[in-house]
Amino acid sequence: MNEHKSLVVYCKVNPLNPDTVVTISQNHEYKEWSHSSGVVNKAEVLNLPPESLIVFVCLWDQELAYIALDSHLIVVYDFTSKRVVYSFETHRQEDVIHINALSTRYSDYLLVVTRTACVLYLLKEYSLERIAAYTLNAIKSEKFQT
Repeated sequence: MNEHKSLVVYCKVNPLNPDTVVTISQNHEYKEWSHSSGVVNKAEVLNLPPESLIVFVCLWDQELAYIALDSHLIVVYDFTSKRVVYSFETHRQEDVIHINALSTRYSDYLLVVTRTACVLYLLKEYSLERIAAYTLNAIKSEKFQT
């Protein structure tokens, strides 16, 4: 059936096949399964750093996934090549609260929200460019005093 060995952190109906649900668990398990019958159509383990747990996932066009790990890394995972194609650290190495990919007529963007910041990245082919950041709860800790 559709059981995972750890907590499911991503669950969404596949827009290309409305009878199929995609799930990803904290321990890197990826499954596509029929929500009407419960039969698993595809199951694999994502090739991610083994010591990290997945915190938040955002799939993009069924080819790429933007995955926030508990090690304060965000990785871009390519399902075609089954590998991480790009990774970067979160703002001030904070935990990710939300991550979302946005598409406009001219460009694609990645929005990453941490405890104290909201950062917008311009997506390029296998790279990112930070274009805007908004600080939330702007109380400076001793570590980040200027």
